[in-house]
Amino acid sequence: MEMKTELAENVENMLAERKPVTNVTNVIREIDVYLGQTFDAMSVIDESYGRISSFFVNMSNQVVGERDFNKLSENEQKEAMLYMAASLAVQGVCTVTKGIKETIALEKVKRLHRQVAEARRESLPRQIERVRRCHDEAAVSLMRHNGHPFKASDLKDSFNDTAGILETELCLYRDARFRLDMLLWIKDEYDAWMEGRLYSDTPMPTMGQATIAAIYLLAGNNAAVDRFTPEEQASQIVLAAQPPVCVSNRNADLRSFGEELSKGLNRSSFNGEERSFSAFEILAVIDNQMSAVLERFSLDENPLDGDGESGEEDYIDIDGLTCGRLYANIYMNSNSYEFPFIRKALEENEQVLKSMKSLEAFYDMKAQCDRGHTMAIINGLLMSAVAILPVWTFNLEWYWAACLSVVILIFVLKWLTASSVQGISDNFLIKYLMMNRNYEYNVVQDAGLTEPESKLREMARSRNHFWAGLIIGGIVGMILGPIGAIIGAVLGAMLGSGSSDNSDDHGKDWETIKIYKPTKQWILMTVTAIVLLLEIFGLFFAE
Repeated sequence: MEMKTELAENVENMLAERKPVTNVTNVIREIDVYLGQTFDAMSVIDESYGRISSFFVNMSNQVVGERDFNKLSENEQKEAMLYMAASLAVQGVCTVTKGIKETIALEKVKRLHRQVAEARRESLPRQIERVRRCHDEAAVSLMRHNGHPFKASDLKDSFNDTAGILETELCLYRDARFRLDMLLWIKDEYDAWMEGRLYSDTPMPTMGQATIAAIYLLAGNNAAVDRFTPEEQASQIVLAAQPPVCVSNRNADLRSFGEELSKGLNRSSFNGEERSFSAFEILAVIDNQMSAVLERFSLDENPLDGDGESGEEDYIDIDGLTCGRLYANIYMNSNSYEFPFIRKALEENEQVLKSMKSLEAFYDMKAQCDRGHTMAIINGLLMSAVAILPVWTFNLEWYWAACLSVVILIFVLKWLTASSVQGISDNFLIKYLMMNRNYEYNVVQDAGLTEPESKLREMARSRNHFWAGLIIGGIVGMILGPIGAIIGAVLGAMLGSGSSDNSDDHGKDWETIKIYKPTKQWILMTVTAIVLLLEIFGLFFAE
């Protein structure tokens, strides 16, 4: 009861203040904190009931011991089954207790949500309109540079000042865009809360989405500011630069923006005229978040697509694999002599360093794979020679010795060496894919595109699975009568509650994977070489 009162008071205090976006998001965070406390309480329940359940399992194991269950006496079988039933019952009680606590907590949150929506919903349109005007003004201010590129000769002495002005305008626009997106999202949330739902279908905005909108303003297919009258600028220009709703179209656009950026920075001049840089190019090399967004959408979705021409499903052309990194490519191809200010800006960009490290890691893995293949083939040839040489000391007819040598050669190279080479290739591919997944995950975080985690959504999913399992299990169990319905409901709830577990380490341990073991290869190579030398000595020089 005390927790409930404290949370309600905090919500009321936040609603009494006059900062709409900050306060509503604080309310949501406060509710997440409360739900986090509920999760902690359920962890204690899990631990307490888990100890009791383990006790009954241990008792059952003591009865059975190392014997086969069918060889136990009738009383021993009943006793073991009784202990296991008790353990299952404890787990069922734990599941039901947690499910009820989740339901109570979510009902409380639902009431708090409605309280927030009723207090703020009517004033929200005015807030949205004010923030929209700020957003449009910031958009026009940022976009006015599109029609006036910066000459390289002017930037040589004033790059830092120009970049500082542009970055300030970018940050002002990004902040305004994020606030507008948050208010529009809150409006959808209010509508859902008033309808009795815990949340809307609209995902919470991220700062990365605001950066995407800025990229469209600077690099999208939009007209210059001078084309519109002052009265038209705010509405027409901003409307023309809106990212498309279609995700695939947006992804394709952002990838093309990255490609155009790479081409533009890698050219030294335009049609013999003096080189000029756009605001987009300057910001793309100095702003870490914009760089991360462009890097993210320039990465291959599936780097293995299209590799190999044999038609076999398991064939992968190792030499055909690439590790395309936008900013590594830009940095390596940038003209450091003609435009040192661009090179210096790239060197100070954190995303460039990460992109270069990822590319270097890929080339290092390729080199390891090639060395492993070479050593495996050399060892295969040495083992073949060690196995074939004694055949010629058996005094067989030359054609029998030749046939036996060919059989040995095929066996060693085909089955031993080929399997070793395949194992090295498999390890390389596993490490390669994990590295790509881990790099993409970190780039998404740097870009600010990671959707915030919500304990509310997590608990709602758990609650829904619990009740769905409880109802379905109860209906199925009714076949066996009232007792069967109860048992079925509990079992269904247990299965349902456990179905939401999902974990992904995003390939974080990719560096620990060994493509091959050089020490083992060297030992094998040394031993086979010594044996081969001894055989040659015994065959040609021994008496």
